[in-house]
Amino acid sequence: MKNKYGFTIVELLIVIVVIGILAAITIVAFNGVQTRAQNTQKFNEIKGWQKIFETYKADTGKYPDMADGTYCLGRGFPVGGNGDRRCRDFAGIGGTSVLESDNVTLMNALETVAKIPTPSNIPVGGTVGPYAQYSVSQINLMIWLKGSTGECPSGMIQSWADAPSSRLACVIVLSRS
Repeated sequence: MKNKYGFTIVELLIVIVVIGILAAITIVAFNGVQTRAQNTQKFNEIKGWQKIFETYKADTGKYPDMADGTYCLGRGFPVGGNGDRRCRDFAGIGGTSVLESDNVTLMNALETVAKIPTPSNIPVGGTVGPYAQYSVSQINLMIWLKGSTGECPSGMIQSWADAPSSRLACVIVLSRS
């Protein structure tokens, strides 16, 4: 009687299941790494904008003077509804659209002290950001990140969180006084 070499069907099924489990773990781990990398890129981007605003203030004694409202930070945002470039709600559906064309005065002012960076354009729930929200007393430099409540990077304040879509708005507050 000759010995037969090979695998039984049970052994093959076990190997396939183990490979499937390892592949699933690797995919989940990779998605987490990709999200962290994108969030880090967006955080570094908003810190760069903070530096530009601080440089402008150091040179002129105040932050760029703009009317209360929301302004895109940068140039080259995606083309959204009606063919307009937008940094928030780029589809133009929700009524919270922020148009790149509204930021010309702000970008021209900041360009006197630094080169204007190109935005990363990483979308998070219809928003690519970054943008600045001007009010009487402060300027909020805002980004949207993938994450949950309490996950804003150090030095930032959580402005808003949407648990079902795993996104949150984080801000750096600049006092205008």
